[in-house]
Amino acid sequence: EVAAAAGFGGRRRDSHWLLAACRAADCAAKLGHEAIAAHLREQLLPYAGRQVVLGRVATISIGSAARYVGLAEAAAGRTDAAVEQLEAAIADNTRWGARPWAAQAELDLAELLRRRAADGDRERAAGLTERARATATELGVAFVAARAAS
Repeated sequence: EVAAAAGFGGRRRDSHWLLAACRAADCAAKLGHEAIAAHLREQLLPYAGRQVVLGRVATISIGSAARYVGLAEAAAGRTDAAVEQLEAAIADNTRWGARPWAAQAELDLAELLRRRAADGDRERAAGLTERARATATELGVAFVAARAAS
């Protein structure tokens, strides 16, 4: 909240910035901070098609930035835009072989579709959840499998 109050200003856009901004968007979405999520969405949108990595040699990755843009879109009440971004995140992560992150995005999209409850959303959400559960089980990613089971 301190960084948000300052408009996230003063942060250098170095090799840590994108990862930190994505994590902040994830937290804002989970905590329901619509204004913070909307602000972060604006900052993250230009990076939506990129893989988020930490370090100069990509020591770790948290998948497609589109996932975090999608989470921010959802928190800001922009459901259709969130669906598009989460679909893009699934496609990006799948193309890059980042299967655990694809599964996470599938679960994010499934949750959003269940909330939206338009025609076909529940069935699509069930398929996404099952696919994420199967991937997590195959890869041994227990926390993703547990999330899919809940």
